[in-house]
Amino acid sequence: MKPNDFKKLLDEALKPIVITQKEHTNTLSGHTKTLNGHSRTLASVTKTLDSHSKTLVSVTKTLDSHTRELRSLSEKAKTQAETLSALKTSVLNIETTNNVYGDMYKINNDNAKKLEKRVITLEDNADIEPPPEQILLKVQ
Repeated sequence: MKPNDFKKLLDEALKPIVITQKEHTNTLSGHTKTLNGHSRTLASVTKTLDSHSKTLVSVTKTLDSHTRELRSLSEKAKTQAETLSALKTSVLNIETTNNVYGDMYKINNDNAKKLEKRVITLEDNADIEPPPEQILLKVQ
């Protein structure tokens, strides 16, 4: 057998393997292109995700600030509620005292009218004319 014949025989025997290898190479090239596309997409998504992460950090800082402020306002509201409770008790005491004074005024007013009526009756019976500066004022 001649070397050239051996080469032809070997080429003929390897032909299906070479064809399969070319098919696999084409398939792998397609997969490589797809993977490259996915890599580009992943890079774009990563960039977007990084941007969202920065935004999230900023929003988290803002929320933390609002949380601190809310705690402070809650403490102030609690203090004001306690103060309001104390003031409410004081106001109720003042109202009660005021009502007592009002009742006393009514009683005193009633007594003053009775005394005025008695004094006028006595003056009329004794025929006494009081000086103008000593005339009792009418209480209404």
